[in-house]
Amino acid sequence: MKYVVLVADGMADRPIEALDGKTPLEAARTPNIDRLAACGEIGLIRTTPEGFAPGSDVANLSILGYDPRQFYFARGPLESAGMDVSLNEGDVAFRCNLVTFRDRQKEYAFGELSPRVYLEDDTAGRIGDEEARELIDLLNNLLGSDQIQFYVGRGYRHLMVWAHGAFKVECLPPHLLLDKEVVSSLPRGADKGVLKKLIQSAFTILSEHPINKERIDRGERPANGVWFWGPGKEISLPLFSKRFEKRGAMISTAELQRGLGRKIGMKVIDVPGVIDGIDSDDSGKIKAASEALASHDLVYLHFEASHEAGHAGDLQGKIQSIERFDQQIVGPLISQLSGREPWRLLLLSDHATLVSTRTPVADPVPFLLCRGLGAGREVLSFSEKEAAGSSIFWPEGHRLMEHFLKA
Repeated sequence: MKYVVLVADGMADRPIEALDGKTPLEAARTPNIDRLAACGEIGLIRTTPEGFAPGSDVANLSILGYDPRQFYFARGPLESAGMDVSLNEGDVAFRCNLVTFRDRQKEYAFGELSPRVYLEDDTAGRIGDEEARELIDLLNNLLGSDQIQFYVGRGYRHLMVWAHGAFKVECLPPHLLLDKEVVSSLPRGADKGVLKKLIQSAFTILSEHPINKERIDRGERPANGVWFWGPGKEISLPLFSKRFEKRGAMISTAELQRGLGRKIGMKVIDVPGVIDGIDSDDSGKIKAASEALASHDLVYLHFEASHEAGHAGDLQGKIQSIERFDQQIVGPLISQLSGREPWRLLLLSDHATLVSTRTPVADPVPFLLCRGLGAGREVLSFSEKEAAGSSIFWPEGHRLMEHFLKA
């Protein structure tokens, strides 16, 4: 038996007036997903336990079969694992976003962070890898030390490691601060102001950099700041193969999912040249998944573009990304599986990312579990509404994996 888990990041949403009350998933044309739903069971799953902030870290941990209430620690160490950055005892890893700060009066022409400054964009205008690398390398050269090190990631997502740093510090996720004043939300706690000083210093350096001046001239948002969040120390998790007696492989371009895969002993597969943008070519992922299934029991394939579109508030982009997921991931994968030994497929959104607010929420999300193609019931479309109309609901999302592997 072969098992495939397809996670479309942030695919779920709420009804949108501009779509006549439909969600992006309902509005998208998804014949391949609907075909699977008609042959399997559909329902809702709660991937974010009560008391946890919604996000891919908690949600993917649940999907993989690990109860966040028992196993969740922090995002930073997962990101460091995804980037192959080793943490020593006492090191604290922080997710480090390149962001856009803006003054309500002076726009981008301001000299310091004041109560007028708000967080305009927690992705720095979707900055590309090349520009981001130059900026992060500069920060490490100017602000790095024996204690503080910056590590280059992808796009706006990077890492900062503080050797023997403060662990008990309040760092709000930047996506919760969109369009809000930032001075009152700067990190605070046991760090004695170190993080706050780093953010202020980074702004001084980045706001004057030629890259950002050119971005402004092109009408793009500058990467004129950094934001630290998700602090945590080195962690360990039980191996997936020990918990479920299945050998797993992880396919994702996102460092978080790659880090989770490494922490639970999955083989993390690199797919050269694949970037989860709206126009990306996903054929490499399908080839990698097919090859991985030859030597592994389970493949966990993560698709990022639906979350990125929702996070940008791009309604049409989110619909298009869901359609791309259906056409370039689900359809070809069905074809690959059809000629194999018996298979089961679990498809779901890890969390909902609302186009209206550009943020993730803790709503239960739809899932489908298919045990092979065959005669099925009539399903108009796989959607939040169809799933809510089902009698199937997993209030403890981490329990679905065991059901999937044994059903």
